[in-house]
Parts: sequence; structure tokens; C-alpha cells
Amino acid sequence: MEVEAHQFHGPATAILHEIIVNPMYGVASNEQTIEREMEKLGKVLDVYEERLSKYKYLAGERYSLADLHHSPNLVYFMKTTKVEAITCRPHVRAWWDAISSRPATLKVSANMNRVRENIKQWKAHLFRRKPSRTGEESKDTSFFLETHEMRPLDEQETTAVFEKLFKFTGNNLKNIVEQPSHEGSESTPGRYCFRLHKNKVYYVADSLVKRATNIARPQLVSLGTCIGKITHGGSFHLTIQSLTVLAPNAKHKVWLKPTSEMSFLYGNHVLKGGLGRITENIAPGDGVVVFSMSDVPLGFGVAAKSTQDCRKLDPNGIVVLHQADIGGYLRMEDEL
Repeated sequence: MEVEAHQFHGPATAILHEIIVNPMYGVASNEQTIEREMEKLGKVLDVYEERLSKYKYLAGERYSLADLHHSPNLVYFMKTTKVEAITCRPHVRAWWDAISSRPATLKVSANMNRVRENIKQWKAHLFRRKPSRTGEESKDTSFFLETHEMRPLDEQETTAVFEKLFKFTGNNLKNIVEQPSHEGSESTPGRYCFRLHKNKVYYVADSLVKRATNIARPQLVSLGTCIGKITHGGSFHLTIQSLTVLAPNAKHKVWLKPTSEMSFLYGNHVLKGGLGRITENIAPGDGVVVFSMSDVPLGFGVAAKSTQDCRKLDPNGIVVLHQADIGGYLRMEDEL
């Protein structure tokens, strides 16, 4: 099911881009691309249909991350003309009805609706006309742009964010800062940047930041990847969403035995008895990214012992102090 989930997002994202995103920028949808991706998506949904004929959810009888991470794409997909791909498969439709009624999905859907309505209202007033010096009407957008308060990090905030990222990535921080962005319609690659919005720090492509200026701050829900929060005291705390940025660039890693994964995903520390592998030269206090033995990122924390100390540690000794894990997506689904 993990392999099928990866195959779901590729065609689903491509279809939504053709049907929803392209028309927003005056680009015609490519019907051949849609047809090709729909064929791929259909094969994945056939696997889901067979699986869901036996179980209520993809991973069994309980709602899990396997179901949760389908919600963002499906919320949009169910509003397109291709919705029949879901409705013609009774078990897939029943599964979607079940997960779409959960608080996390409803909250995301409501926020999306508010954003779309706000965009419509602002577009209606974006080019407010006023008399010019020549006596003709001109388009005035200054009133609109002034309401937007998303901003770059200041020097103190940048230092706090980079110090925390460096703790987990070391010299690989350069890869995060210099990673090229291929989002948007520009032919040349852009760059990623850090932006502060409502005390949350986002890692986002420049092209997306430019488009986000068309949305007033009160109605801007999110953009890019939220990697953490800045407290009133100026401290920066990484959140679980940052795992997608940390995992590919992690300097220090540990791998958990399959029998210890669930304990960590319930918020517990990593014990020596559950340790499968560990990278060399870890020192106490270093940032550590936690993986399964199949290299799936599970979360991150802070090393309690060095690599050398772990070799002679008691099985019940703590190796990594827990900070965040992907189980938090379920435990805190109403807050994320």
C-alpha cells in the first residue's frame, strides 16, 4: 500500500495541475496529459478498491497516515469533472466519505473554501479604477498590496532558524538554502526562501511567494512547507512538517527496529533496545533524524548519548530524546 500511495500522488497532482492550476494562469489544459494520468490513477484506484472491499481503511480497520495523506489532493479532485473515477468505485467512495468527514479534512476543506472566496472578492476589486492626471481611469493596486504583511525573516530570526537547521543538517544546510525551485511557469529555475507568517516559518519557492501577495494576510492559511514556529521570546521550534526538509539533508541518523517504531510514533524516546543502526560521530545534544529500517523518515529528536556510549548502554537506556514524529499528524489533527 505504501508503493501504491506514492503512485497515487503523481497522477493526481498532474491532473489537478492541468484542470485547476493551468486555467488560473490562462494556460489551456492538456487533454492528452489528463487522459494519460487518469489511466495511471485508475490502476491505483483499482488496487484501493480491492483493498477497501476487505477493510474500512487502507491500513486496516483504523484510520491512519495511509488515509490522511490522501486528503489534500482528494479534496480538490472531488470538485473536478473527473470525480467519477472515485464515485464509480463503491468501496473507494465509501472510504472517501469516511475520511472526508473527519475533523482534520473538514478543517482543511473549510480553509480552502474561504481562501477561494477571498480570491474571488479581491480579484473583483484588484483593479479598482480611479481618475488619472490625463482624465482617464487607471488601475490602482496599492491598496491591495499594503494589506499583505507576510515578510522575510529579520537577522535575529534568521540566526535562530539557521542554528536549529544546522544542528540537524550540518554543512548540508547549504543544500537547503541553494536548492533550485522548478515551481511556477518560469523557464529558469528559481530559489527557495524563508518567510514568516503568523509566527510560523515557511520554506517556500520565490514564485509561490509572489503569487501569495494576491491574498490578504488574514485569509492566507499557508504557503510552502511550514518548518516551525517562532515564540514570543524569539526562540525557534521545529515542527513535524519540517521532516520533509530535514530527512534528505540529515547529518546524523538512527534507524529503528520494526518492533520499536510504534513506540516512537506514540511520542516515546528511542531506547537502546529498539535501535537498529546509528551513524558514527554523534555527540550528545546533536540533532538526529529517526528512520525505519526501510529508510522511511519517522521523526526527529536530540541525541542523549554519543555513538560510542550507545555500544555499552543498557537496553533500556535512552539514545534519542523525542521531539516530533509523524504520529503527531493523527494525535494533533485538529491543530495542524
